Amino acid sequence: MDCTPDKSHTEQLSIVIDIHLEKLKVNISDCHGQSYDNGSNMQGTHQGVQKRVLDTNNKVLCVPSGSQTLNLVIGDAAKSSVWSVSFYRLLQRLNNLFSSSVQWWEIMQEHVQVTIKNLSTTRWECRIDSVKALQYQMPQCVEALAALTTHALEKKDSETVSTSEGILKEMKTWSFILFVIISNKQCQQTPAESPSLNRSTEKRS
Repeated sequence: MDCTPDKSHTEQLSIVIDIHLEKLKVNISDCHGQSYDNGSNMQGTHQGVQKRVLDTNNKVLCVPSGSQTLNLVIGDAAKSSVWSVSFYRLLQRLNNLFSSSVQWWEIMQEHVQVTIKNLSTTRWECRIDSVKALQYQMPQCVEALAALTTHALEKKDSETVSTSEGILKEMKTWSFILFVIISNKQCQQTPAESPSLNRSTEKRS
């Protein structure tokens, strides 16, 4: 959906929703509740979708999205740990490295069955999947990095060699391996692993 204001600074998302409601023949006067993510374009009390709906029907109670709120809480909690920040930053670097080239992505797919996902700030499920993929495919991920390093050396790509060797060096440390195991156990306990919660969040992202 387009959330960009037009030349008159009118929130376009609100207009888009109005048009769809008209097409679906949904009367806002018959609505009793509304729920969105925590973005200002949705939850804003002075402008945005919530305000536009309330202007039409002031009895439509707005409840923040529980799924997205929970994902944000878990994400903020993870940021409180230096180890956690460094760990997930390395996972993102790993994804960025292989996804920066189609050929490099193919090298990863040749070695692993489940790839490391791009880490989302709103969907904790992506991090859970990445941690699982790493724990159960650690040797294969190391082999993929070694293969990429060899390929980069043949192409005389010193920057890729440096990045790949740096990630590989960190992945081989005891602290990293231990944190993979701990993180996976933590992920198994978090409510964010619930498929229904993440499907709900995905619809609002």
